[in-house]
Amino acid sequence: MDRHLTFAEHVQNVVTKCHGLLGVLRRAAPYLPQKLLKLAYIALVRTHLEYCSCLFASIAKTHSNKLEVVQKIAARIVCQAPHDAHSAPLLLELGLKSLEQRRVDHICRVVSQCLQGQCHPALMNRFSADAEGFVIQSSQPSTAPGKKRFTYTAVNLFNRSRIKSGSDSGLPPSTADERVSTGWLSTAPTLSGRDVPTTAVSTPPLLFRSSATLAL
Repeated sequence: MDRHLTFAEHVQNVVTKCHGLLGVLRRAAPYLPQKLLKLAYIALVRTHLEYCSCLFASIAKTHSNKLEVVQKIAARIVCQAPHDAHSAPLLLELGLKSLEQRRVDHICRVVSQCLQGQCHPALMNRFSADAEGFVIQSSQPSTAPGKKRFTYTAVNLFNRSRIKSGSDSGLPPSTADERVSTGWLSTAPTLSGRDVPTTAVSTPPLLFRSSATLAL
């Protein structure tokens, strides 16, 4: 983190390093089949983009986009497409998820492992879940840096993922709507890390149930 508590400098260093590796991949592209090029990208480049990716839960959208651009360039190299080719069909052809989606999936797995006790001792008892499997948190930070903590953003992402997966599995639409109306879903923080202005309300923070509510 820099003096502004952002990952701007770190992301720029990662992107610069990856661009150098992409140059090597581009020079090797005419001599290697697509399968080996994809494997080389995953092993040599994506590993840098996803190192300690859990910490990027609250990363700014502009910084996240810089990482995504590296993968888009890699997709064009692997498919040996023109530099101005649209990357979406190439990523689909290669079966590469966006880095943001992979980051969310990884964070959800980490939270799930913490709930099951399959984690480092330092992360034990960091999260707790209610009877429905949603992660609860008794309080939320009141400062902008506090809202970027992993324990805050990870809970938000995990509960959002559960709501989405429940809706995709066939739950009636009203079920998800009821969760929103009763304070399960919030609009902040997002992956962009930008704070969304909110007004004071008398209900508990969205997405998190208070201890008093759980006691009822």
